[in-house]
Amino acid sequence: MGHFKPVFLWWEESNGCVVAKLRMELLNPDGNSWWIPKENSAGSATPNCTKKARRQMCRTCNEKHPHIFKQGFICVNKTCEAFWTLNGAKLTDEDTLDYNPAFIAERTEWNAEIRSPFSLVPKVLPLNEENDHVYSTMRAAYKGIVCPQCHGCIQRKRMDGYFCETPGCGYSRLQLLPTLNIRAIEQAHGAQFAGHAIPCHSIADPIKRRETSFEGPWRVETFDAVEGSTVKQLHSNETINSQPGGPNEMLAQMFQAGLALERRPMKQSVVPGQLTSHFSNNFGLPYKYSANVPSTPFAEAPKLVRDALNRMIWAGTKASEGEPMPPLNEALVLGYYMDQQIGYHDDGEKELGPTIVTFSFGSSAKMEIRMKNKYFYGATGKNLDTYDPSQPIVDGCFEPETRARMNQEWPGWTESERAAEFKAFKKRYRKKNPPTCFETVLRHGDFVIMQGKPLQKYFEHQIANLGDIRFAFTARHVIPELLEANDQDKLHYGDYTLAPEDAYTGDMDVLAGRAQ
Repeated sequence: MGHFKPVFLWWEESNGCVVAKLRMELLNPDGNSWWIPKENSAGSATPNCTKKARRQMCRTCNEKHPHIFKQGFICVNKTCEAFWTLNGAKLTDEDTLDYNPAFIAERTEWNAEIRSPFSLVPKVLPLNEENDHVYSTMRAAYKGIVCPQCHGCIQRKRMDGYFCETPGCGYSRLQLLPTLNIRAIEQAHGAQFAGHAIPCHSIADPIKRRETSFEGPWRVETFDAVEGSTVKQLHSNETINSQPGGPNEMLAQMFQAGLALERRPMKQSVVPGQLTSHFSNNFGLPYKYSANVPSTPFAEAPKLVRDALNRMIWAGTKASEGEPMPPLNEALVLGYYMDQQIGYHDDGEKELGPTIVTFSFGSSAKMEIRMKNKYFYGATGKNLDTYDPSQPIVDGCFEPETRARMNQEWPGWTESERAAEFKAFKKRYRKKNPPTCFETVLRHGDFVIMQGKPLQKYFEHQIANLGDIRFAFTARHVIPELLEANDQDKLHYGDYTLAPEDAYTGDMDVLAGRAQ
């Protein structure tokens, strides 16, 4: 790591593309670079700014360039007819080129001493900032730090603080967040409703509002999607949240409950081992999504998890509209700091049942649903460059009449006719993402229930934290027979019996006698 200054720009050709290259020098060349072994870190001499690689003028464009490569002079002016040629021959990707050591070793003399704008070593939060819930949830607080003991790099893996993984170090800095208070967290994100909540959402085809009802203190909104699938939101309020054992008390327990929320390695990532931006832990039967999350049996789960599960069972049963609901035998807990989100995905794994129940805590969040690309456009591939007439025409998709005609006539067309039709069709959507067809704000204490496998098959959803810190419990039914072979010995993890006296009943009478 270090601050560098760009000193020379040139152009090269690679894989048929013309690309820019930069040579950079350390801003403070007298110091030791981080990659220099400790045994060689006695300090570097003042750089020699007089030694330069040989310069030569291109006979075609009359521009002078350094000898960048050992193999000889190459014009790196991309507008020159002699660009990327060596001894008159055009270079290809099969040609081997080595950078000229004299060019790499050049140093530039600056007419003024330039200081680094800031330190690249993240500081450990001072105590007064640890106790500030706003600062302690900002991006600066969940970035990595340099260990003050061994000076190794520490990733922010745990939501409750830092711990150094360098063998033999043992440094930790945990409990960086104070006791959470919903009034402090939500003060910038709208009113806390005492009576029935006012919703904040928008819908578009094919999502349609079915009804709004008021059940006890809850405002309940039901939306129909496709093939009998639904989205139901139960809006909470301050009266519900402030009940004994309710969401306010549950939020205050989050960091004392032993939830062990951590950033987990992603299954697929550009950089191997990359961690999720959010923090998570799983309870009940194993659930495999985009990250590898271990699971803890419900019997060993903190009481907070079981209390949340009790409430999610109540909400899921209400959303099932009289139909038997498979038992919720898995609960994923997610934690989000400021500006964090979980991007578009679906919960359509084959081992999952049709009911997905989410219980929100802390800051408000925006939930969005959109149709998947392959169903909205009928096209597949990374760039939606292959039309697939076998894809169903789902209500609300892009140009359904055009797709119906194309699907009907596709078998009789020649390849050139298919290409021409698809090119004209594709030109009208230009690889745009499908529009959002459902958007809502999930507030502290709210439930959202997605019901039906078609919703997960045809649509995807994302959730973004709108405030300082947010938690979400999401419960599902994992079909035990479809667990992976190496998880069959964990079938007891999902065992949970809810005693009748412990069942949550919805606080149905808390608004009785209050002015409406």
